[in-house]
Amino acid sequence: MGSVVKRYDVVAGRKYSTRNGEEKTHWINVGEGTEWDDGGISLRMHAIPVGDWFTGDLKLFERKPKEEQQAPQRSARSNAPRQAAPARQNDGFEDDDIPF
Repeated sequence: MGSVVKRYDVVAGRKYSTRNGEEKTHWINVGEGTEWDDGGISLRMHAIPVGDWFTGDLKLFERKPKEEQQAPQRSARSNAPRQAAPARQNDGFEDDDIPF
């Protein structure tokens, strides 16, 4: 393989309806694609969509340069301190009982 020409996000589109009945698409990132200077494209899947909503169609969206990708603004609520996770309940298994 040669040099990288472009990078892509591999996504699956899941349709949904808003409260007022407007149909929209939620894009779920399931992998990454790389276009090479020889014209080839390689795909690396991180997840395989399942469910009756998945038609088998995947799309490639070109990745934007990092400076164009801005972290989402944190709301006042997301700045609130996180609550501690609940204590783990004893389910009858000790970590040492797991054979792998």
